[in-house]
Amino acid sequence: MAEGALSWQFPAGKIESEETPGEAAARETEEETGLLVVPQSVLVATASASSRHWLQPSFSLCSRL
Repeated sequence: MAEGALSWQFPAGKIESEETPGEAAARETEEETGLLVVPQSVLVATASASSRHWLQPSFSLCSRL
């Protein structure tokens, strides 16, 4: 079975400058699925740093337009 077959993942990507996590969630969802959504609330937001990267994963609850 090919990698990715019978699997799925949430739309994801980087937050652009001057963009909130919710705005990024809406933009990435539209870019990757074509669905228009409105962010309702941030469910989880964390931050961590490594020697090479700063990571700030967040998960937003969105409703479909």
